[in-house]
Amino acid sequence: MRAAIGRKGVAVVVVPGNVALAPLTTPAPNWVAPSTAPLIRPTLGEVTELANMLNASSRVTLLCGAGCKDSHTEVIELARKLKALIVHA
Repeated sequence: MRAAIGRKGVAVVVVPGNVALAPLTTPAPNWVAPSTAPLIRPTLGEVTELANMLNASSRVTLLCGAGCKDSHTEVIELARKLKALIVHA
């Protein structure tokens, strides 16, 4: 959870009901989220690999969640170029 908050990334945390509702046996630790957001970018090799996969695909659907925050224009343009459907959370 710290990585997801600190990197402002996408994360899924599944907590079973019996665990979520159980009493704490020890106090929760104190921690502070980072004050500056890190800049996270894929490597050139990762971008090339993804571009090759997209170019080789006949049908593409973009599943866009919190990781696309503040990127509406870019997502729409990418979908237009790929002739892709967009599914969003």
